[in-house]
Amino acid sequence: MAQFNQDNHFDYSVAMFSIHTMNYFDQINTLNIISKISDKTFLIDFISSNSKLEKTLIMFDEILAGHYSKYKKYIEKGMDKLIKNSDLNLVEQIKGVYNFYNIWVCN
Repeated sequence: MAQFNQDNHFDYSVAMFSIHTMNYFDQINTLNIISKISDKTFLIDFISSNSKLEKTLIMFDEILAGHYSKYKKYIEKGMDKLIKNSDLNLVEQIKGVYNFYNIWVCN
C-alpha cells in the first residue's frame, strides 16, 4: 500500500484511463504534478488500435462520456509525447493485455 509521507510525497501514483479526458495543458500540468509528488508513476491509457471493432467501441464510449474531441487529440499526440513534454521520465512501457491500451512506468 502506498504511504503518504510527512513531506507530502507518495511512493507511487496511478492514473488509469484519465489522461485522455483532459485538454493538452491539463494533461501536461497533471503529469508534472504527479512527477513532483510521487517516486514512481503508472499511467494506463488508450493507444491507437488497429482493430475496427475496438476503434468503434471506444469511439462510442468516448462520445457517450462527452470527451471524444479530447480523446482524438490525445490519440494524435500519444502518451509518449506527453511524457516527453512533461517532467516524467519513462522507465518502461508495457503492452496491455488487450490491444487498445498500454502501461507506462515513469519516475
